[in-house]
Amino acid sequence: MKKSLAAASAALLTGGLLTGVATTAQAAAPTAPAPNRAESVLRSNPGAVQGVSGEAYQAVRTKVDANGASHTRYSRTYHGLRVYGGDFVIHAKANGEYAGTSVGLAAPLTVGTSPKVASAKAKEAARKEFSGSLTAVGAPELFVDASSG
Repeated sequence: MKKSLAAASAALLTGGLLTGVATTAQAAAPTAPAPNRAESVLRSNPGAVQGVSGEAYQAVRTKVDANGASHTRYSRTYHGLRVYGGDFVIHAKANGEYAGTSVGLAAPLTVGTSPKVASAKAKEAARKEFSGSLTAVGAPELFVDASSG
């Protein structure tokens, strides 16, 4: 009986401590939502992400550190096309001030967006180049490849 009571007490105590830790961590979170802070930073520092006219950005996810600093990852489109390798991260201090960016682009995009190959020909070429067991062929997609910077 004493062992059961001691085990139950230990479980309750541990659960209470874990709840206390979670509550403390939640209390330390910044008051302004991190994506809103990143949007503000993006508007006030557009050159920090190698942005140009015709681009649009979509917040993908945000990570908030224990100290309140936030890191918001964005995807990028260029004249309506997905930009592979164009994603970036905006870093903000706990108070919302700009702390930097992580960007793979070495220079702003300046590429044409008209396809040089018809989608049917692209699909056919992809089929020929593929080695392995082909189970399905998806729809062709025109996108900007900025993976080399």
